[in-house]
Amino acid sequence: MYQGKAFCPGCKNDVVFESIDNGFRRCPVCGFQFELGRASPPEVHRTKSAVEDFFTVLLKVILVMAAIVVVGVAVLFAGCALMMGGMH
Repeated sequence: MYQGKAFCPGCKNDVVFESIDNGFRRCPVCGFQFELGRASPPEVHRTKSAVEDFFTVLLKVILVMAAIVVVGVAVLFAGCALMMGGMH
């Protein structure tokens, strides 16, 4: 009997799930299991790692610092333009 491939949320591959005891199916690649009575395998929710959290915070800090530098340069040029305009 032909069984079509299905997306495995564990290894993110299209695989043919193996039937195992107690009405479950298992991914032959990563071993992810789900109950056969379900319409499709449940989604696996991926949580952020500490490294991803660190880089997210670092990116936000860099963006805030860049915004401060841009505003500072704009104020500097505006001040210079006002000073130069008052000398003529």
